[in-house]
Amino acid sequence: MKAMKFMILGILALMILSVLGGAGAQDDYQAAMAKAATPGKPHEFLASLCGTWNVVVKSWMQPGQEPIVSKGRTVSKMVLGGRYTMDETRMETGQAPMEGIGLSGYDNTKGEYFMVWIDNMGTGMILFSGQPDAAGKVMTMTGTFTDPVSKQVMSMRIVTTYFGADKYTSEFFMLMPDGSEFRTMEMTGEREK
Repeated sequence: MKAMKFMILGILALMILSVLGGAGAQDDYQAAMAKAATPGKPHEFLASLCGTWNVVVKSWMQPGQEPIVSKGRTVSKMVLGGRYTMDETRMETGQAPMEGIGLSGYDNTKGEYFMVWIDNMGTGMILFSGQPDAAGKVMTMTGTFTDPVSKQVMSMRIVTTYFGADKYTSEFFMLMPDGSEFRTMEMTGEREK
């Protein structure tokens, strides 16, 4: 019985010491979580992109073909306490209306921008990530998606150039199996005034 008491007291002492010793680690964890959750300068940049944009999209189905031109509108707003932008896009494509939602942010932990895109033209999503150039005028992001025809994972690159606060152009490039890139789309947005 005496041995059992000492064992229980020993276990309790170890538990108390681990909690007390872990307090510093818990404080470090909470500080890191607060830093990861706090919007900063990159989030201010994302906020500057909010508003209503008239967009013109040129799409190429094959290299060398004439583009298909579509027009639409994107409404961007900050969500979740200024941590992310949510873009809702509606386009007339000539076939069926396209609706899409983009969610963009800056991951403080990874130190990179990201964008998730979903639309009514499929049931999958595309996740892009990347960085702006040193001047902050060109953002390059890369991502992957599964091609619905070949079922192969395909790589894409988006290069967005900002022309002041009220105009941008995004070029979309697909990496082909032979290693070459094919420009599939160009989107130009002008802020609605």
